[in-house]
Amino acid sequence: MTLPIEDPERVGAPDWTAELVVYELNPRGFTSPDGAGDGHGSGTFRSTAERIPYLADLGITAIWLAGFHEATAHFYGVWSTYAARRFDRTDPALGTLADFDHLVDAAHRHGIKVLVDVIAHGVLRDSPLVAEHPDWFLPDGTWGMCDFDYANSGFRDWWAGLWTSYVTEHGVDGFRVDVDLYDVTLWDEIARRAAAAGRPVLIMPENGRYHLGQRDWRGFSPDIAAEWNANRHRFSTHQISCHDEGWSDGPGSHYQLRGSRARFGYASALSHRVPVLFAGEEFDATQVGLPAVRRGLFGAGGPGGWLYGCQVPWDQLDADPAKQAMHADVRRVLAIRREHRDLINADRWANDLVALDADPAPALVPYARFRAGEKAIVVAGNETPSPLSMTIRLPLDALGLAGHGPFRVSDAWNGGTSVVDEKELADGLALTLGPDTAPRGGLAVHVITPTEEEIRS
Repeated sequence: MTLPIEDPERVGAPDWTAELVVYELNPRGFTSPDGAGDGHGSGTFRSTAERIPYLADLGITAIWLAGFHEATAHFYGVWSTYAARRFDRTDPALGTLADFDHLVDAAHRHGIKVLVDVIAHGVLRDSPLVAEHPDWFLPDGTWGMCDFDYANSGFRDWWAGLWTSYVTEHGVDGFRVDVDLYDVTLWDEIARRAAAAGRPVLIMPENGRYHLGQRDWRGFSPDIAAEWNANRHRFSTHQISCHDEGWSDGPGSHYQLRGSRARFGYASALSHRVPVLFAGEEFDATQVGLPAVRRGLFGAGGPGGWLYGCQVPWDQLDADPAKQAMHADVRRVLAIRREHRDLINADRWANDLVALDADPAPALVPYARFRAGEKAIVVAGNETPSPLSMTIRLPLDALGLAGHGPFRVSDAWNGGTSVVDEKELADGLALTLGPDTAPRGGLAVHVITPTEEEIRS
């Protein structure tokens, strides 16, 4: 298949994009050193930094820090980064700029990149920027805010310099851009400046794409190979739970993963996309809303269910064996991704993927990620509450494995290795997958390689 070439005029995605596993967190609710605090959460940069070792152990390689600058409770009654007041100051509730630097440094020491949220359309009407630079804004605004005039040269110079400084002076690795980029050429300039300083950045808008897009794929595909064939971008994401879930609803649990090993493994982390998790779903948290959250956009109505405005309930992980088992299984899936990063990564152009036939045909079509003649990883999923047995037919010719037996077949999910001759493997790989929400259920992951004897020959 001939794949499209990325825009040669644009600074490309950083090399580390292929191994991204993104974890979104609202720093006010991610930790709770003083409970719910004033109703908007009590988390800070410092308390978030204390959780970085947990994220590294889980297998996270980037945090999407959904809040760091000065903001208010303009939306849904609760503090959020989207109610931006000004971008050149950290929010006092979170800490100082030195505290922010401490968090970024802690993440980097553990091999975790930091992506910050950028509110690109504008700021609140009472922002000092509006009074100081009225010419930077359009006459009309959206979301009850003042929108930037991207044609204003003074604004453009300030905007490019501001976000570049967060990269060069504070170690930020990239940007998730809320709603839209608005002017892609300005982000081209930021990317060029960062690259020239030796700090290439990742740019991920909510809508549309730059290096990738936040919402390249949502939902849980039953046929990853079909999705692979339809997707020609080098890098793309799979957003598991969007922080906007529940924003027009009352209290409830609006996470989308819901303890499904098949959804996380088959449809996300072992596929060809960058998985994007929301804090807490790695242990199937039951959503706990911050007291200030309301149902109405501008704070009216009764208690709300906006997922962004939740308080991560770490006590659930400490006390509930089922949630501990889910956490352990998510950790194991990400360990498999890391151990086999040569094939299981998000670089669409670096390896291949093919659908596999199975008998009886399951609802989730099995697939293999492979490098012809060297290695194949077979992935199957079971999104049902019962065990599921199947025999997978392996196209050894298409995988480049014909004539290279015998093979070592390793069960990366449940453990165990066997050596299988070529005829036996061609007859099919018999699998039984446990119930989806049971510990070590919902998945099968088998790594197939020629034996050392065959490699030496």
